[in-house]
Amino acid sequence: TEPILIRDEPQEVTLKEYFYNILKRRNLVLTVFLIASIPAAAYNFTRKPLYAAYSKILNQDPARPATTSPEVNMFLWGMASVPYINTQLEIMKSLTMATSVVEKTNLTSKYPDILGTDTRDAARKIMSKLEIKQVGETRVFDVIVKSPDPGLSMDAANGLVDAYVEK
Repeated sequence: TEPILIRDEPQEVTLKEYFYNILKRRNLVLTVFLIASIPAAAYNFTRKPLYAAYSKILNQDPARPATTSPEVNMFLWGMASVPYINTQLEIMKSLTMATSVVEKTNLTSKYPDILGTDTRDAARKIMSKLEIKQVGETRVFDVIVKSPDPGLSMDAANGLVDAYVEK
């Protein structure tokens, strides 16, 4: 004779049984929660806040002035303008531009504890805090400076936009 296999149909587990199992293991659940929460809370309460200043700039090509017609602008600012926009983006991110910002806005005298007193080193630190992004397929750039000092963020972002407009 062959053995007969009896298959039990799976029973549905109720919500009440889930809660019972969690309550039964509440010490384990509480321990895991505390192990994850305490370091996260300590990190959040002890880290220095980081401030960001945002500024926008419209990049205008003198060879291709903007018009009021979107269709004409699309034609004039087509794929041929990509190298020009990329060039302007690199100019804004350059050490020369950052040095100009540090010198014109006296950032080393205003924030010596963050930037130090050397202009070149301060410009490099500003560059490390700087982010410039093109807004979509437009000629608008977002200039973002992040720093633990809100005044430094604001002065650097506005100074970069002003220095770019002057050049």
